[in-house]
Amino acid sequence: MNGEEFYAIPPPSKRPYKVVLKGLPASTDIDEIKNDLANQGDAVSKVAQLTQRKSKFPLPMFLVEVRKNVPESWDILDGRNCCYMSITWDSFRRRPGATQCYNCNYFHHSSQYCDIKTRCLKCAQEHRTSDCPIKERIENPECINCKTKGHMTNSKQCPKYPKTNPKKGDPIQNNTTQNKPNPANQTQNTPKPVTTNNSYANVAKIGHQRSARKTESEQTTKHSEPDSTTKTQNPSSCSEIILAIREFKNFFSNHPELLSLGKALRNASEEEKVDIFYEAMASTSNLPT
Repeated sequence: MNGEEFYAIPPPSKRPYKVVLKGLPASTDIDEIKNDLANQGDAVSKVAQLTQRKSKFPLPMFLVEVRKNVPESWDILDGRNCCYMSITWDSFRRRPGATQCYNCNYFHHSSQYCDIKTRCLKCAQEHRTSDCPIKERIENPECINCKTKGHMTNSKQCPKYPKTNPKKGDPIQNNTTQNKPNPANQTQNTPKPVTTNNSYANVAKIGHQRSARKTESEQTTKHSEPDSTTKTQNPSSCSEIILAIREFKNFFSNHPELLSLGKALRNASEEEKVDIFYEAMASTSNLPT
């Protein structure tokens, strides 16, 4: 068109149907995926591997574009195998932000329908960014759109980067109260440290020590009251445990046959345990009720 630069936006009926293929290793060749799906009857127009947004690390997920309204084409979502492996399909969710052309690095269109001069993000020369000889990270890049240093064209810090309005139902990104941490929630949700190699006896011992310290602190704060009243209102749990231990000790001292019975049961066989049990039942009449 007489050297005029332009880009086109196809209608929705001409745009490809995009799905995400999962289940294949990240090292799978893209051409093998495309050929395998085409042999199964799918009208595949493009296959691209998805990457992480910041590190550009390849993911085991592949974007598949399928042409619409193609006769004698299978529904691609019915396929369950590709490259001799089981696969699954998922809907494609486009990354937030404006669409940027890989050819000219302008916005609101794709490189498939772009007829504008090619521009590189790094050096602004007439080649794709992927073909740029500069492979290392640029410390102080210059934007090819606003001609200022410190960011690239694809950065949202650029004043010429399109500002998109949030859609209905999307969370408000600039709401400071939404992202503001709540100190009360942080205190409540802070997990307690897990202690290893602990036993029930140690936990009970710690609990009794804490209760004893609490009782002593209460007695100190209430020093104006008589000591007899304080002891009556706040009995020491530690003394109760000591009394219980003494009762058990006296009980087993009066009936030493129970200790020998326990040792015999521990070392006896199944048949011997039955005999020992009946002997113990016969001797229970001598125990206090």
